[in-house]
Amino acid sequence: MKRNLTRVERLHKRDDIEELLHTAKRIRGEALTLLYKANHRDYNRVAFFTRRGFKNAVQRNRQKRILKEIYRERKQGIKDGFDFIFILSPGLYSYVALRGFFLTLLKRRFLLKTEEESKL
Repeated sequence: MKRNLTRVERLHKRDDIEELLHTAKRIRGEALTLLYKANHRDYNRVAFFTRRGFKNAVQRNRQKRILKEIYRERKQGIKDGFDFIFILSPGLYSYVALRGFFLTLLKRRFLLKTEEESKL
């Protein structure tokens, strides 16, 4: 699996996103909300959104870029076969803080691979 975020791995069709927004399981964290649903594929698909309330587009897009980078670095440790939407709440978060929020949500729903699964 490539470490970059390929086009196939991005959730970009409107129908797929709307279905996920209405039918997915949700888990809310301190700064992030995670929506996830099984997609029965060999790979994950992901989308990133922000809530209203960011002061400007520069802050909003910077926070989304940081979140995408965290996902890109950690995607090999996430179980395959899911669609994810990460929704970021307004605020200026550091890379370390966002990584902590991200990992906490995935651990709470057992979406991280175990060591045996990682070796395969």
